[in-house]
Amino acid sequence: MNAAQLRATRARIDATIASLEAQLAQLQADRQSVNEQLAAVVYPIKTIPRELTSEIFLWYGCEEVSEQAGSPFVLASVCSLWREEALRTPGLWNHFRSMRNTNPERVADRLETYISRSGALPLDIYIYDLGHEKIFRLLADCSARWRCLAVAVDIASRLSSGSMADVRGPFPHLKYLALTFDADTPNPLPNLLDAPNLVHVDVMPLGESKDSWCLYIPWGQLTTLDVCMIDVLQCLELINLTPRLEQLRLFSDDGRDVPTNYPSRVLPHLHTLHIGYSSSHELLPHLILPKLRELESVDLWIASWRSYIQELIVRSVCILEKLEFFLTDRTFTDLEDVHAVTQLFRAIPTVEHLTIKCPRLSTSGFTRLFNTFAEDPPVLPALESLEVKCCDTRMELTPLVQMLTSRRQAQKEEPQHVVDLASFKLRFTQVEDPFGDDEEPYDGVDMFQQSTEMEGELQLLRKLHNEGLKIEIDSDFIWFDQFIDAKIIAELR
Repeated sequence: MNAAQLRATRARIDATIASLEAQLAQLQADRQSVNEQLAAVVYPIKTIPRELTSEIFLWYGCEEVSEQAGSPFVLASVCSLWREEALRTPGLWNHFRSMRNTNPERVADRLETYISRSGALPLDIYIYDLGHEKIFRLLADCSARWRCLAVAVDIASRLSSGSMADVRGPFPHLKYLALTFDADTPNPLPNLLDAPNLVHVDVMPLGESKDSWCLYIPWGQLTTLDVCMIDVLQCLELINLTPRLEQLRLFSDDGRDVPTNYPSRVLPHLHTLHIGYSSSHELLPHLILPKLRELESVDLWIASWRSYIQELIVRSVCILEKLEFFLTDRTFTDLEDVHAVTQLFRAIPTVEHLTIKCPRLSTSGFTRLFNTFAEDPPVLPALESLEVKCCDTRMELTPLVQMLTSRRQAQKEEPQHVVDLASFKLRFTQVEDPFGDDEEPYDGVDMFQQSTEMEGELQLLRKLHNEGLKIEIDSDFIWFDQFIDAKIIAELR
């Protein structure tokens, strides 16, 4: 390339540079203009007073969302203003819930962050992860601020060792304590007697020695007790220590038999009793509950369980207002079982709110259930609301409508004796069959008759709805046939 060619090439390069520099200058000018416009934009998020923003944050933090350990971090990541406000709001950081299956070191570090940012506020701490020495030290350092403390076996069984060994209180804010612990541990759990506001305890001992564990807790002041994996005899022994109980939830395990002559226990303030697992019903013959208003039980398919409930009501002279129980096909095996359940209903005429969980109840089982409530004279004459949930099979519409219609008619004929049913809720839930047993959902149903009667039954259902009966039918999946389907649900909403 000669000199003339080189000068020509340089000229082209200079021209390109000049063009690019001009474009760059224009882009910089455009950028400056955009920045000025952005600076003039008023963001609604930044116009809210800081005090109001903080209050909104606190309401968000109060939501009971499962495993919502990261909610303050979510707020702090929105913008610089929200980050600043989140960091200066201690009420966002005094509720800590660890994620399951999380690295213990990460849990410890995050717990330390929550404690440091929560100021002097009482703490709610729920930890399920494996024990870590730093976690014990942090719990010990903030023990005077505990308000709710729930720890699982790997931590609870080591609370008396290491950094927790000398923790003796006082615990002025502690209201709720949940411990799942190894009863075989050689060391006793910490002394928690100096907790004047502790009213709710949830305990689940594990291991071979779960009949001989000991907790140093002010039992006499408790109003709510949840116990799991202990036998009925030990539960009765705990009841002896808790005369102020208002709510009791028992999930008992098989164990020692209760002596035949064991004296009855009176709980004068208890209004709510939740009985879980089959063996827990053995507690009922030993209780007198004059203030009992709410009872939740498991399946009533064994006759003795039904008898225990009836005898408890009679013995306690209580006015039961709310009842919840499971109902499966084994409860309604034959007419004798149906009659027994009907007699139970007639023995508790004061019930106003009834909830029935019906997993694996067949189509014919639902028909028998609805026919029971359609009897004359009506069962449960004080019933104001009926909820049937956990339904995982199809049901006929006709028996349901007949039941609701008969209840309405009985109230019109005997307004002084029968209360108007104001609310009916039906909740379908799709459940995976663990045994892969696909039962025929149409078994026992006359599909032709169901189809021809559908429109008439729908009109009656709409009429009841328009007359004021609050009907809620919900489903997490869709029926496609002449049973209760998505169209029916939509029309009633």
